Formats: sequence, structure tokens, C-alpha cells
Amino acid sequence: MKLRSIALAWLSAMTLAGCIGNTLDFRNAEISNGKLYQEGANEPFSGKVTNIPYFKLPTTPLLKVFDVVSKLTQDSTYRETFFAGGLAAALGMASNSKLLCDAEFDKGTPDGKVVCTLSRADAPLVTFRYEKGALEGPVTVASYKAKSVTVAEASYKLNAIDGVLVINHPETGQLLSKSNWKAGALHGREEDYSLTTGKLIFKGSYVDGKPDGEAVRYNDDGTEMMRSIYQSGQLVQSVDHRAGSPSLETCVSLWTSAYRKEVGEDAVITADQLGEWNIWCNEGKRP
Repeated sequence: MKLRSIALAWLSAMTLAGCIGNTLDFRNAEISNGKLYQEGANEPFSGKVTNIPYFKLPTTPLLKVFDVVSKLTQDSTYRETFFAGGLAAALGMASNSKLLCDAEFDKGTPDGKVVCTLSRADAPLVTFRYEKGALEGPVTVASYKAKSVTVAEASYKLNAIDGVLVINHPETGQLLSKSNWKAGALHGREEDYSLTTGKLIFKGSYVDGKPDGEAVRYNDDGTEMMRSIYQSGQLVQSVDHRAGSPSLETCVSLWTSAYRKEVGEDAVITADQLGEWNIWCNEGKRP
């Protein structure tokens, strides 16, 4: 009897250990009230879930990375795969099964590493991590065009980009952009490079998502195109080297002259008026 009790206790311990390291295919899973369960189970699932569709995971905070990738690589595939595909799935217009992930869960909540691949792909397309349901830690995105190239690297903290975001050329792996982020907003230096020539085409700095300080834009051949000064998101000075494009100062002077011509040469110009004319000039409006 004692040996039987010991055997049963050992078997129970092994079963419990097996549950902790359990693996569940998503076709045998169900989601209820935001928690993932093994089909028919009363307790949320802990372990590894395989073949879970990407859009079944809380991945909305990653859209910012894919939007930046699509913009800088001039390839909408990234945005469409990670945004348009999810929208179509939500509207019942797509099966949402092409991008499948293996993800770790704890008590029904994503917690740990996630690796996602396209159907029949032989290499991960996206890898990231969760900590108690929130994106936390490194994110990597592989290129569609060259499997050996990492097109994006980011770091997340509490569901927001926090740290350095690097975007690389999808074919050559050459640096396209390096920017600094804090709590989901640009914060610090940013440098962008031409997709065709590799030369620097923009450098500037941000504070809490707003441009602050000097920003310089260049043509693809590296020649300076525009130099601007920002203060807390407001453009205060700009010099445009493009032919036929008056500088901000010249444009504001034109508005000033037009205003005084209308109301009188001694008319007082207020700070609010100057601010409005700055905005108009940046929008391309001329008197």
C-alpha cells in the first residue's frame, strides 16, 4: 500500500510538471475574456502555444515599428501584413492564418518569447517578448527580400518603443535610420539615410515627440536642402536652399509687408500673427 501511494504521488508530480511545460496547438485552444484556455478546460493555459495567428495576440503596439519600416523602405508590404491584414481579419474578410506564431503563456496571458513565421517559411519573420501581457524587450523584424537581413530592431517597455529603433535596407542591410525613443515618442537624435544612395538625408533631434533644436534635410546626393530650427515643436527659423522656394524668414516678411500694406505701415505685428504666418509659410501659403 505504501509503495502504491508513493507511485501515485510520483505520477501526480510528473503530471504536474508536464502541465507546466505543456505545448498546445492553437486549433485546440479557445480565448475567453482575454485569457487563453485549452479547449474545454476551466483553468487558463500555461505553457507554449503553437500556430497561433499573429492577430490573436495583443500586437497593436507593434504597428508603429511596421509603419516606420514601410515608410523608410518605401514598401507597403510591412504595413499591409501587420495592419491591413489584421483589419481585414477583424472585419471577417481574411482567414488571418498566414502569419503564425509560437508563444509562451502563463495562466492564459502571453508571457515570454514569441516567434512568428509566414506559412511554409523557413525562418522567423518577427520575434518579440511579452511580460505579463505587455510588450517588453527586444523586437526584430526580418526582411521579405533577403532572409539574412534584419530590417528592423527595436526595444519595448510597457507596450511602447523605448530605446533605439534601427531600420536597415531590406536588401543590403545598410543602415536607413537610427532614432531614439522614450515611452513611445521620439526623444533624442534621429538620422535617416537615402534608400538609393545611402547618404545622410536627415538629421535632427526631438523632445517628447516634438522636434527641438536644429534639423537638416539633404538631397539624395548629400547636398543640403533645408536647415531649420525648432523650439518645443514650433518652427522658429528655416533656410530653404531649393530653387524658387523662399526661406521661412522671407515668407514671413512677405506676409508682414502685405499686412502693413493693407492696414498701414505703422501697424503693430503681434507674436500670434507671426506664429500664424509661420504656419502658413510651412504649409506653402504665400500672400
